[in-house]
Amino acid sequence: MGLTQKGFTTAYAMLSSEFKGEVTDMQVETHRQMLIEDGITDEELMSGVKTIIRSRKYANFPKYAELLEAIRGNPEDKAIIALKQAEEAV
Repeated sequence: MGLTQKGFTTAYAMLSSEFKGEVTDMQVETHRQMLIEDGITDEELMSGVKTIIRSRKYANFPKYAELLEAIRGNPEDKAIIALKQAEEAV
């Protein structure tokens, strides 16, 4: 199942309670649309939000790229893991 309005609203309420700063309605709507386009589910979003709340040290609201990385992982780390797996297979 994809992203629901309830899941999005809950996740962004959690982020807003933890991180301060100016977040416009347009930024929130942009994030919502991008999450849908990126195929993020309620469960993935909530996991990413919890990761950010647990580990982020800055007080300002997280950027979309940071949220997506918390959900999907760091692409560079994934590439290193894939390379190591390929080397071990050879």
